[in-house]
Amino acid sequence: MTQAQAEQAKAQATKFASMGQMAGVFISPISQAAITPFWGGFIPWLGG
Repeated sequence: MTQAQAEQAKAQATKFASMGQMAGVFISPISQAAITPFWGGFIPWLGG
């Protein structure tokens, strides 16, 4: 791999990493809002 190819691969990796981080910012609160009530009811149901 040449230096130019390495730089191009690094630029692409940085681009995809930042896109993944932005997706996590939006998806994380939504998934936590859906999962928290489920576990809040499931755990007492198991014990009851």
